[in-house]
Amino acid sequence: MMSHRQYHPSEDTMRSYRCFYLTADDTIAAADYIESETDAEALEQAESVFHANEAGLSSYELWDGARIVRHELESSVAQIRRRLYSATSKTRM
Repeated sequence: MMSHRQYHPSEDTMRSYRCFYLTADDTIAAADYIESETDAEALEQAESVFHANEAGLSSYELWDGARIVRHELESSVAQIRRRLYSATSKTRM
């Protein structure tokens, strides 16, 4: 009788996440790979980069392969102002 082994990743397995930083008009401003053991650690890294560079950014998406871990929108008045400014700037062109 054949024994089937199940894959159990060890505690120290690093995962490769992909983070997309988005502008007010939902275009990708930057992308980054994040190596982390857990979703929580990857989220901390993504949030840290987002808040350090949030000028011109309105949100980020963190992906683990085809699984979205988080789509974070900035919920401040600044985001609303950027979206309104972006919309009015496009109509003036």
